[in-house]
Amino acid sequence: MKAAFIQLLYKQLYQEQLLNKMFLEDENSELYDTVVDNLQVLLDMIGYPTETDQCIDTNGDIISRDWYYQRFTEIQFKDIEDEAEIKQSISDYLYWVCKQTKKICRKEDLGVNKYLKNLLKEYKSEKYFL
Repeated sequence: MKAAFIQLLYKQLYQEQLLNKMFLEDENSELYDTVVDNLQVLLDMIGYPTETDQCIDTNGDIISRDWYYQRFTEIQFKDIEDEAEIKQSISDYLYWVCKQTKKICRKEDLGVNKYLKNLLKEYKSEKYFL
């Protein structure tokens, strides 16, 4: 399951890079109407609260899905074609998202769903530590 989620996020990042490049070539383009936001789908699947829910992190700061998206857009890479490097960065990001979501679910007294549990088990079984 982790590999599928990483692939979804990689496709979104790749798509956004291509669309940005195309937009720079033709600023009158309406290309962004075709964007599929895989990150929002992933957040739904792992049980992150909806956009209408305000969550407070363990430091007392209000966070939202925009916070996750901002962090996603900050993934660093030299070349969009270097799939292995980018997927490792996405894996690191996904692990962080899972840990944060689990903390929020527990703090907000929400259940941790099976997708999130399984993802965290996959990371743990690989002895993956951030």
